Amino acid sequence: MDLTIKKTTTVRLFLLIVSVFYVLFACDHVKEHLQFLTDEQVGGALTKTLLIIGAMIAVSILYFIIFSEQQIKTSVFFKFFFTWTIIVSINIWLNTPSLQSNPNLMISLIIKQALIHFFLFVFFYAAFKYYGTSLWKLFNYIIVGWYIIIAIAYFVNYSILSALALDGSTNVLGVSYILLYPLPLAFVLKNRFWKYFCVLIGAIAILSSVKRGGILAFTFAMLAYYFVHNVCIKKTNHPIKNLLSVILPIAILLVSVVIFDQKANDGLIFERINSISEDDGSGRGEVVDYLINYIPQLSIKELIIGSGFEGSVNFSPLELTAHNDFLEALYDYGLIGLIVYIYFYVILFKKLRFLIKQKSEYAAPLAAGVVLFCFLSMVSHIIIYAYFTWYAIILGVIEGMDANNSNEYE
Repeated sequence: MDLTIKKTTTVRLFLLIVSVFYVLFACDHVKEHLQFLTDEQVGGALTKTLLIIGAMIAVSILYFIIFSEQQIKTSVFFKFFFTWTIIVSINIWLNTPSLQSNPNLMISLIIKQALIHFFLFVFFYAAFKYYGTSLWKLFNYIIVGWYIIIAIAYFVNYSILSALALDGSTNVLGVSYILLYPLPLAFVLKNRFWKYFCVLIGAIAILSSVKRGGILAFTFAMLAYYFVHNVCIKKTNHPIKNLLSVILPIAILLVSVVIFDQKANDGLIFERINSISEDDGSGRGEVVDYLINYIPQLSIKELIIGSGFEGSVNFSPLELTAHNDFLEALYDYGLIGLIVYIYFYVILFKKLRFLIKQKSEYAAPLAAGVVLFCFLSMVSHIIIYAYFTWYAIILGVIEGMDANNSNEYE
């Protein structure tokens, strides 16, 4: 008994340390992003991103040295994260010409774009697979802490760019997505007050960014959550009640968005949504069309193994990334990378279907995450940027808790 208590305490300590490093990483990402987009000096003196990630990976490795008996290959997501890490690492090292003269930058990019995702997934998966029940209360506090601290980092720096956003330069506030992707984690919170507190923080951040894609993705994710939760998981024999349980929360959400938009932004959000057909998604349509039509002109090498990190920029008429993860995976990592990326969708939907069939409490939160991923992968980027770390954590936790509940230990 004493040994079990000691192990549980050790795992909790590891979870707390990794979580602290992660929130430092997220806040540093916000600061780094805003400093890059402006010439202003942004407040905060957090440790450099690479040092934070390095420390987080080191702690994860130490965890597996101590708990060497834990099996992590049992998850189908392990295969994806492992394969994706290898593809991205090798491709960046051998196939990104702009980095060949700067090995330090190349190593930094590999750590930020590949290794961090893999180690976050395997750590959270292993910890929650073997000690999930014992960690859950602490993790609820961690989620709330993450939301509050990251929100403070975002809104402290927001004032620098709010004028630009209201002037139409809304691309500068894409960093608000750092509070959009953890939505599934907010939904797994047991306490109803803290659950909707975190959801509200995320909603305010997205609304403050005036990002059309983010606002629409958030709305559809909320709809997916309530549909799966009320209709698929907790369905009753009253179809009208089921329908109202989905419609009413979304109606309240839309009314709140309209009121916020009118009071805070003078209707700018809906003005931008109505202008999608006119500005073609801020030029995204032009880039996507061009890159799709350019595919037949790619060389065999470019088609098979890609052109390296952000390789689409080399072909884009506006020197922009593809703003579509399918195209970006193809141009960056070739057909090999695209196939692995599509495989991720396959296992993601299979997991969601399994959880719904099992009437799992994690089905609705994952449904919200799947909708966010699908929607924003079509109009933005997730998998090639820091935002994908949220999915490494979300899938690690949900997959680990599912294994823990099923007692599927090896």
